[in-house]
Parts: sequence; structure tokens; C-alpha cells
Amino acid sequence: MVKKKKNNATSVVRNNYQENRKPSTVQTPVKVAEFIADRVKENVWPAQVLDIGCHEGRLSDPYRCEEDGESLVTGIDLEPSKKSYGEFIIKDFLCSTMLDFRTFLGGDLRDTDRLIVCNPPFNDETGAYGRKLLPELFLRHIIKLFGPNVPTVFFTPMGLLKNQRVKSDRWRWLRDNVNITGSLQLPINIWETGQLVHSEVLFINIPVKKPIMFLED
Repeated sequence: MVKKKKNNATSVVRNNYQENRKPSTVQTPVKVAEFIADRVKENVWPAQVLDIGCHEGRLSDPYRCEEDGESLVTGIDLEPSKKSYGEFIIKDFLCSTMLDFRTFLGGDLRDTDRLIVCNPPFNDETGAYGRKLLPELFLRHIIKLFGPNVPTVFFTPMGLLKNQRVKSDRWRWLRDNVNITGSLQLPINIWETGQLVHSEVLFINIPVKKPIMFLED
């Protein structure tokens, strides 16, 4: 009996984030950042923005509406950035504490007056975190530091939500702690580095008109 080969075009196996890697320094495409900001601004206009893994700041650029708009944005990354920020922190986000974010957490602001945007590394290129899914570690640390109610835009490979088991600790943690209000489904070839990666953008605590979204042409 000859077994038919499975079409793995949309399978989790083909999308193995350990083998089919999205480089940790890949930039958010400008059209994706602008699409996201347009949906966020329908209901949220933040007084403070935190860009985690900011690099060149493309994900937070659309919120720099004023001449001194960079003062609204706090950036954190492992390496220096050419972009100007109100505050810039050179540090591994997973090693950060609330004391690192005095500007973002300062002032008499409600959670809904703040916005977190994050396009985290999908893979641990240093080997420090083994085979753990880095986006999960980043999201857990965001919730740990800032609580479950801050509006958040979060990039992730499809496996974060879909590669689950009945007794999965991740599945229960996501269910009980993360208020996902929408999802932007990204084309697999959206990344400028050329890797084909199944990924999506989660809208957390952000009211959106459509729970499932697709990029416009």
C-alpha cells in the first residue's frame, strides 16, 4: 500500500518554529504597522506607548503623531536603536522589572490610556531558553509586569494558540489570563527576510469591529 504524502502547506509541522525560523531582528512591515494602528485608533488613543523589541520602531511609528511624538514612546531592545524615544532601555525584556518602566507607568493614567506593542523574537538564537516558545515567555512577562488589562498588540506564530493539548498549561493560562479581542491573519510571505512563517497579530483588550482580520490589498 502506497501512502499518500500529506499536503503540509498549512500544517503545524511545516511551520515548526525551531526549523523554519523567523530571525529575531526582522522588522515589522510598514503596511502591517499602519493597518494595526488604524484599527487600534478606532477605540484607543494612548497617552503612553511601550514598544517591546522595538529595534527601528516601525511598530510604534504610527503613534508618533506630534512633532515631539517620540516622547510618548518607550522602547526596549537588546541593542541600541537609531530611532529617538522618550525613554530607551537596552535590556533583555524577559529580565526586566517594573522599575525599568518608570516613564510608561508614570502619571495618573488608566490602563486603557497605555498601549503595548510587541513583535517578539519567535526563536531563541542564544540558546538561553532552550526550545521554549519565546512569544509565550514574552506574553507571560507582559501580563506579569503590567497586569491583564492593558491594551496590547502582539505578534506570534500560529502555534501559540493552535498547537495545544487538552492538558496544556499554556492553553489554560491563555484562557484564564489573556483577553484576545481580535486577530490579524498574516500572509506567510509577509516578512522581508523571505522566510515563510505562519503568524498572526493578537489584539488584546482592544475593541475591534472584526474579530478576524486580513490585510487590505
